[in-house]
Amino acid sequence: MFSIFYSCRVCIGITIIASLCCLLHPITGDLGYESSLILTPVLSILSGIGTIHLTFKWKETEKGIKAILKKIFLFVVILTGCSLAIIFSGSLLRGPCDPLDGLLFFLLCPLGASVTSSIYAFSIGVTIRKKAFAYCLFVIFILSLVSLDLLNLYFTPKLDVYDPVLGYFAGPLWDEAVRANLKLALYRIIALTKAFLVFLITFTGFNKVEKTFSLKKIITSSQGWFIITISFILLLATIKIQKEVGISGSRETIRKKLPQAIKIQNVIAYFPPDLSSSKILKIKREIAFRLLQLEEFFGERILEETKIYFFESAMQMKKYTGTGPTSVTKPWLREIYTIYSPYPHPVLKHELAHIFAGKWSGNFLKIPGKFYGLLPDPILLEGTAVAADWEAWQGTPHELTASAMKVKFLEGWNPFGGLSFFGFNKGLGYTASGSFVRFVREKWGTKALSKWYNGSSFKEATGVSEKEAMLSWIKFLSTIEIPPSFETESKKIFSTPAIFKRRCPHAIASLEEELTYEIQEYDFDRAISTYEKMIKIDPENPSHYLEKLRFLSSSCRKNTEPIKNLLKNAIIKKSSPVDFYSTSGDAEWAEGNLNLAIMNYEKALTETLDDNLRRLLSIKIWAIKTGGETEKILKKYLLCRRWEKQNECPIKATLLLEGKNKFPQEPLFDYLLGRILLIQGCDEVGKFYLKKALSNTQNTNSPVPRNEILLLLGEQEAVAGNNKNELSEIVKELKKEKNLSPRESFRLSELEEWLRFWGKIEYLIHGSS
Repeated sequence: MFSIFYSCRVCIGITIIASLCCLLHPITGDLGYESSLILTPVLSILSGIGTIHLTFKWKETEKGIKAILKKIFLFVVILTGCSLAIIFSGSLLRGPCDPLDGLLFFLLCPLGASVTSSIYAFSIGVTIRKKAFAYCLFVIFILSLVSLDLLNLYFTPKLDVYDPVLGYFAGPLWDEAVRANLKLALYRIIALTKAFLVFLITFTGFNKVEKTFSLKKIITSSQGWFIITISFILLLATIKIQKEVGISGSRETIRKKLPQAIKIQNVIAYFPPDLSSSKILKIKREIAFRLLQLEEFFGERILEETKIYFFESAMQMKKYTGTGPTSVTKPWLREIYTIYSPYPHPVLKHELAHIFAGKWSGNFLKIPGKFYGLLPDPILLEGTAVAADWEAWQGTPHELTASAMKVKFLEGWNPFGGLSFFGFNKGLGYTASGSFVRFVREKWGTKALSKWYNGSSFKEATGVSEKEAMLSWIKFLSTIEIPPSFETESKKIFSTPAIFKRRCPHAIASLEEELTYEIQEYDFDRAISTYEKMIKIDPENPSHYLEKLRFLSSSCRKNTEPIKNLLKNAIIKKSSPVDFYSTSGDAEWAEGNLNLAIMNYEKALTETLDDNLRRLLSIKIWAIKTGGETEKILKKYLLCRRWEKQNECPIKATLLLEGKNKFPQEPLFDYLLGRILLIQGCDEVGKFYLKKALSNTQNTNSPVPRNEILLLLGEQEAVAGNNKNELSEIVKELKKEKNLSPRESFRLSELEEWLRFWGKIEYLIHGSS
């Protein structure tokens, strides 16, 4: 063993240094996906180099093949063992995120890739006579793999990478739920099988006495042809398997899963087989609407064919593209990968904006950045999409950025910082980037923005320096009036650390993914266990305690001791006031403490809230104050889930119909019933109940949201395309309202644009005005 240490001391030394360097960063210093991502190419390349070195030393001796195989085995064990010991020690000092998952990642990636690399390197070592040529061939082999990976990313829908030697790249950073799963294990088995077959072919042509390789020996022997035949059959089988399980990308496979297709202008959209024609018509109208909006912003149309793939779920999208639930656009292919959602689709306009902006870029990737886009500028890339989308929730990106600046979250932010984008909270990164790009367009025009996007320096594009532009933007933000309550909201939205600064982001995200399925399956005990794991991994994060409290409250079980303990927890009180008061209100309501529930809900209402939460809290307060059967029904609907049996899904519409039958004059039940029917796709029945609720809003003291009902009806008319006059009347009614929230004002402006574009949308849909 000492001789191996001495012979391969350089490789082992580099491994130790690389592993120690990983410990310097909180994410790569833990045993898991990130450390494996960094260490896999390092260890596998060093394994290959060391194996070639040992193979040529062995050729100079008279020892048999067992001796060299034993040496190579020990070398790989020492190399990977040193790395594992260092990373695992660092992980223990921090407190490991998920030791089992981390160990599986190490076995499947660094260790598996090192073994694979050593097998290929040994095959190269025994077939090539000169050591220098063997090293050169191994380098060419590695570069070929890198080239194939890059070509795969460039030309196919895949966004993740499975490489036999260089390891596994999980795709977009925002897809945080990354686990060592069966697909990764299957790929490693396939990679090792291929490497072993190469070894067998090499071994067949190897002369054990002279220690030379002869291709003729393989061709002339029946054993050689047998192995070649088996290898060819297995190769064809693995190609098919990899396509089916989503290891390799294929548009044909995706289109089989998304067989329905429509074309509008130069955009082709693909849908799941069971999506109804009415839903497809609505998304078709929305695509037309978004195209017209973006044509105005960018000043040009999409001329090249563009494809949008609407997957039925995040799981399906992740299987066939490597990304999910994050939607992704490849501007160079003019392809968008997203999940189907009814109007308004949450990211359709944003992703289409990337396609439009891609026309501005002259490089082959169609994205802004240095070295032809190989070093991208995410601030300009995402900022342009946000500026074009310009969706307002509690406020516009300008208002939210101004609020973030006021509470000191914008310190250190540089709109020309490029990759520094990833050093900030995700929400702040997108919002501030969008605010700055929108400011540039408003001040210097679309032409200047397009020049900057295409690679011109900012001064060449606008005529002013970067410093002047940034100071001008900050001055502009300081003129925006921000309500004091916005500061609390900014702290809530932008306080989450950036992904590279968070504690165990992938482990937490994976547990959250597990929770989704456990809650859907009504597996109460497993869900509680998963919450405990999250708290154990990240005990100082109040959101985990809040989520557990919210979950326990939703169970409405008789044993309320866990709820009481959580309410007394000091960490949970560090969460944002909105989350704390609204969740505490749910907990008190679940326990039957009605006055305390109302008090907490009312405190939450004093904060800046999104429209949905404000409506929900108002309804909860009204239900508790009304009492009796109304409170019981609405408590079941708004708070309690039924956990008596697994897989028993509560039919909320049934509860609301029960309330409707008992209180036929109460419009709140009509509103809630109409809303849930719209979500379920029962448009006409849903609209009937919403209109009924609207007609009775003057005859009740219940919090029936008139503005929300009008907006829902207007949006249904817009996407269905049935009646322009009815939409026009709804818009007139909404414009009379003086108490619209920022979000409601934004939705009203969207309806006005639907009216403005109505004729053009009809032309795009039907080919005539």
